[in-house]
Amino acid sequence: MAVPGWLPRVVPKQAQPLIADGKVAPPGACSDPKRASTSAAKLTWIWGPDAKSFNPARWLGPDARELETNICTL
Repeated sequence: MAVPGWLPRVVPKQAQPLIADGKVAPPGACSDPKRASTSAAKLTWIWGPDAKSFNPARWLGPDARELETNICTL
């Protein structure tokens, strides 16, 4: 049975540092890559050019019902 919740990814202790996209993650650091990769701020094709902005008006227009299909709670 699947259990909902947050499962941290921990950078292992290793001789070589973990470098991703030019950033160094120290050993023992926790990350949650799925949140970064599915961030609403990156989904401008769904939420529009103001995806990074708090915009409750986007839920009040005639297309609001269509936006509900794109909600993903992580």
